[in-house]
Amino acid sequence: MVLKITEAFASSFFPTQYIVHIVVGIVVVLTLHAVCQGRRTTRERDLHARTVLITGGFTPLGLTILQSLAQRGAHIIALSPDPIDYANVTILINLLCTTTSNEQIFADECDVSSPTSIRSFCTRFLTGQGQRIGTIIFAHEYHQIGSFVSRLDKEKERNAGSLATFLITTLLLPALPVVPVERDIRIINVVNSFYAAAATLLPRFDPPKERSVFLREGIRSLRNIIVTRHLQRILDALHAAQIPKPEEGISRVDTISALFTADWTIRSAPFGIALYIILQPVVRIFFKSPEITMQSPVLEIPDDGEYGREDAGRLVWEVYEEALKVWEKENTASEEDAKRESGNRRRL
Repeated sequence: MVLKITEAFASSFFPTQYIVHIVVGIVVVLTLHAVCQGRRTTRERDLHARTVLITGGFTPLGLTILQSLAQRGAHIIALSPDPIDYANVTILINLLCTTTSNEQIFADECDVSSPTSIRSFCTRFLTGQGQRIGTIIFAHEYHQIGSFVSRLDKEKERNAGSLATFLITTLLLPALPVVPVERDIRIINVVNSFYAAAATLLPRFDPPKERSVFLREGIRSLRNIIVTRHLQRILDALHAAQIPKPEEGISRVDTISALFTADWTIRSAPFGIALYIILQPVVRIFFKSPEITMQSPVLEIPDDGEYGREDAGRLVWEVYEEALKVWEKENTASEEDAKRESGNRRRL
C-alpha cells in the first residue's frame, strides 16, 4: 500500500519525461548553494590558553564565534553593552562554559556606542592583572547595515561602530604582547563583503546622504580595511602579527534578517518577518549561516594583500582621528545632558 502511494505521488509530481530536467535543476541549485557558501577550511588552530577579546559576541555570528573559540580552549573576554549581572549575559556565559567544558569565558561591560564606556573599560583592563591579549576580534560592525526603512537612522550607528573599533585598537595597543612567529593572527576585523562596491572610492568619513545603503556600507568596510592595514604597517608586523580582515560573505541571520526588519521582538515588523519567511528558500541557497561565516575569523589564513598602500592608510587614519574627536565631543555633551536631566528628576 505504501509503495503504491509513493509510486502515485512520484508519477504525479515527477513525470518520467522530466526526470532529466529535475535532476539538472537539483544539481544547479546545490552547486549555487555550495558556491555562495564560500570556501571552507579544515585548518585547525591551537588556541589553548590564548586570551581572546571579542566585541559583538552576543549577536548570532558572535555567539557562534564564542562557541568555536571556547571549544578550542581559548580564554575569552566578551564585551557586552549590558551589565554583566543581566540575565541574558549570565545565562549565555554559563551555557557556553557548560557545553564547551571551558571555564575561562568571561563577560565585561563595555558599550561600544559610548567612547566614555570604551575608555573606562580599556583603563580597567590595562591597570588590572593578566592584561595580556592574544587576539582581538571586532565583530560588532558586521550586522549594522540595518533595514531599508531605517537606513538613515542606522548610518550614525554604523559610523559609531567604526570609530569604536579604531578607539579600542589604539587604547589597547600597549596590551598586545610580542607574538611568536607561528601566531599569525593578532587583530581581526569582521567586515561585510559590500566593500567591493567601494573599491574605486576613497571618500571622506561621512559620504553624501544620496548614496545607497550598500555603497555606504561598502565605504565603511573599505575604510576599516585600509586603516587596519596601515596599523599593521606601523607595527611592522607583516612577519608575525597579522591583522586580517575576514570577508564573511552575507549572513542570512545578521544581515538579511536585519535588512527586512525581520525581528520577532518588534511588533511593528510583521511585513518584514513575512517576507523573510517567504524568501527562505532563496535566502538559504545564496546566503551564509552563522556557522559558515564563523570560519574566517577563527580558522582562516590571513591575507597580506594591500589596498591604497601607505598614502591611503595615512589619509584614512587621519580621517578617523578627526572623526573620533567629533564623536567623543558629541557623546560627552549628550552624557552630561543625561546626567543633568537625571539630577533634575531626583530633585523633583
